[in-house]
Amino acid sequence: GTLWRDEALSGGLALWQSVVGDIAGFKAKGETKPRMENGSIGKVALHAVTGGIYSAATGASPISGIIGGATSEIVTGLMESGSGLNGPPSDTPLTKEQARINADKRINLNNKIKATTKLLSATATLLAGGSAKDINTAANVSESAIKHNRRLHPSEEQILAEVQKGKTPEEQRRFELAAKFMVRASAGTLRK
Repeated sequence: GTLWRDEALSGGLALWQSVVGDIAGFKAKGETKPRMENGSIGKVALHAVTGGIYSAATGASPISGIIGGATSEIVTGLMESGSGLNGPPSDTPLTKEQARINADKRINLNNKIKATTKLLSATATLLAGGSAKDINTAANVSESAIKHNRRLHPSEEQILAEVQKGKTPEEQRRFELAAKFMVRASAGTLRK
């Protein structure tokens, strides 16, 4: 029935939002900055299109998904810009304590961003005359974009590189997988 369809659509949305994160976060060898920064027009447009397609597929208004996708990226850019977590990588490695504090700040910030984007997306859809289904869809798209758009940040990449030094390729791969697991956990995307 509809449960399978809804789960498949949610999985598709998560996949495409991750693809947006991969496209925007891609760095060519030797580059230190991602292709698109959080909150940039390009990322806003990519998330808006993804949300609109998802909404149309679920039977909700495409506008609700566009609102949800765009809001998530705009709010992320605004909230991360003043957090001290989005700056250029430092030349000096973080201490373990600094890394722990930064990770705690990242988790708290992600939770605030998710709540803020859900509220703003739902409110904007309501003001645009959306139905209850449209309002729910906008909120879900915005939350999903935050969950599935999370990548390693410069300070986390720096820590990973330090930990991988002198390790075998297999050990390096395990550390990389552990870092990706941490990213998913902090974004709230692990299944219970």
